[in-house]
Amino acid sequence: DPSKERLVEELKSRAKVSVGQKNWPEAEALYTKAIDVNPAPGTTAAAALYGNRSMARFSMGSFAPALEDANAAVAADVSYAKGFYRKGQACSKLNRFSEAATAYTSALALEPDSKLFKKLQKKVRRDQE
Repeated sequence: DPSKERLVEELKSRAKVSVGQKNWPEAEALYTKAIDVNPAPGTTAAAALYGNRSMARFSMGSFAPALEDANAAVAADVSYAKGFYRKGQACSKLNRFSEAATAYTSALALEPDSKLFKKLQKKVRRDQE
């Protein structure tokens, strides 16, 4: 449905502005609406919506909901490295360090040259000790 696709694009655009302003509650609400009307669940586009809402929730300190969204992101697209990154972030804040390490390992498998993923994996391994 092209009208739904246009609505999702408009919501994403508005959410990006909210993110730029660090207005996390508004960004979360806009991404939630986009997820609700998204005509293509189980796609890379859906994974990105969940990943972005995970970021907004994480930024508000809502780590368990951020983890739920990160899990939804990687369930929608197992090749979405940023979803594993979001999962690692949330797990770290929830003191679930072994899960965080596994998430960063998955992210690195998809993007082996990522300095960020390597750095975070080392940090979470130190946190486990």
